[in-house]
Amino acid sequence: MLHCEITELSDLERTCEIADLYKQLDEKGVVSVSGSMGIDDIMALTIDYDTNHKLSDIRRIIDYYNDESKAIQSISRRKEDTINALVLFELDPVNVNIVTRRKTMWLYLKVIREDKHLSKYLILK
Repeated sequence: MLHCEITELSDLERTCEIADLYKQLDEKGVVSVSGSMGIDDIMALTIDYDTNHKLSDIRRIIDYYNDESKAIQSISRRKEDTINALVLFELDPVNVNIVTRRKTMWLYLKVIREDKHLSKYLILK
């Protein structure tokens, strides 16, 4: 049986400081205020992957990372869970080298695909 209780808050109880929110998120291990990973970075990257990439593209990126370090073990069938795992991996300062390398290689692939002559020699799955 589900029991719900609705309590009306006074105006004073409804206000909160942004610093308090960051502190709560930091305590739960969601985000580090002092680190390079912020809420804005997480949201921007999540929205980018969700909007501009298919699930197969995201899995291809994860496969690249796993070939290098076996870092992202569990891949859910849901796009949202897969994106979250990828975003947390890419924003981890420990992984900055492999992430930079992957983004560079993806840029090279894009340039080759757009080249009239070289695109004939590039075959991808």
